[in-house]
Amino acid sequence: AVALRIAESDPRLRVLRIDSLPAGWLGKSHALWQATRGITSEWILFLDADCILAPSALQVTIEEAIRRGAGLLTLWPRNRAESFWEHLLIPLCAGIIALWYGSNRVNTPENTLAFANGQFLLIRKDDYERIGGHRSVRQAIIEDIPLAEAAKQAGVRCHVASGCELFSVRMYSSYPAIRDGWARIYVGALRSSLKIVASLVWLALGSLFPFVAAFILFIPSAANLVLAEAGPLVIVTLRWCCGLHLALLLTVSYRFWGFGACRRSYLILYPLSVILVLRILWLAWWRLAVKRSIVWSTTVYRINGKGVIVG
Repeated sequence: AVALRIAESDPRLRVLRIDSLPAGWLGKSHALWQATRGITSEWILFLDADCILAPSALQVTIEEAIRRGAGLLTLWPRNRAESFWEHLLIPLCAGIIALWYGSNRVNTPENTLAFANGQFLLIRKDDYERIGGHRSVRQAIIEDIPLAEAAKQAGVRCHVASGCELFSVRMYSSYPAIRDGWARIYVGALRSSLKIVASLVWLALGSLFPFVAAFILFIPSAANLVLAEAGPLVIVTLRWCCGLHLALLLTVSYRFWGFGACRRSYLILYPLSVILVLRILWLAWWRLAVKRSIVWSTTVYRINGKGVIVG
């Protein structure tokens, strides 16, 4: 209703209404595919409704894409968090995605690793049509990364960059929405129960266990109970290793939180963040490996072990 009201006085805005969803399509991919039919511009920008752009964002990104010779350019956002749960969870949730897709290999044409953030995805229209657009990823739970993979396989130069100064996003506001939304993202982005398990192990051993070990090692009564047979040299060595690991972990986290302009004071609660993100990852694994279904809004989609809609 808001869009229609604005369109009445602004001829640049065209509002489409889609009343039915063909079988084998995810709703978002179908809507984006329909929206691109009849477009004559050189570039297409896919932008989520929860994004806010800086006035220069579109000009800057198109100029950057042209300068780099990229047919697809996508940005990491600034986290526009407001609630406690957003500050606590979303930076680390995004960190899991960065673990798999944060390497500069995504910007290397010779490397097969590809990534795109559907919240801000700029692509040349000719390249979009050549790879089949969203029709080619119509059965994917998360359409952006498969679209980037299709583009890269077709020889389209893809570039991923920080968009912290250009746009911000507020994805979810409550804990249930963050839990369910990010579980769905992990299913669609990782598309592998083994990758989800690897993420669980990495987070548990690398980010949670050091805090447990620090509690044991630096509290004398606990150290005496658990390490009763260990000599002083062993305990001192373990304390140094644990301390260095925690220092490195928090340094990396401090830098990553700054990358998305996240509130770093919430790193005080980092162990709690880890526990809750572990739960989200476990939920993603359960839905992908056991239930073979995912819920988006009020729709239940049956999926296979690779996170693709079936039936």
